[in-house]
Amino acid sequence: MTSYVYNMQVYTGREKEQNRKVNQEQRVVLDLVSGLKKSGRNITCDIFTSTSLARKLAKRQMTVLGTIRKNKGELSTKLMETRDRHENTSIFAFQDSATLVSYCLKKG
Repeated sequence: MTSYVYNMQVYTGREKEQNRKVNQEQRVVLDLVSGLKKSGRNITCDIFTSTSLARKLAKRQMTVLGTIRKNKGELSTKLMETRDRHENTSIFAFQDSATLVSYCLKKG
């Protein structure tokens, strides 16, 4: 199987005078895949993943696979809690057209 880089942007840091932009991660992903609308492709990313990004990509007939950080505030506490769960177990949650999976690698 051959993999190709479709598009990329180099981030060199923000300028000292520049304010932090909200939803910058989502803007970057949507910008990078702008030429792939209605392609049926799956976009794989790590820290840039969010449920709002998944919804926007679904409107463009694309899907996303990635990690949602706990500090984003969009995950249910049931998905984040691992203390009372067995190791190597998963919990699934469903939102609109998204499926969320919480995998417990180890307790706590």
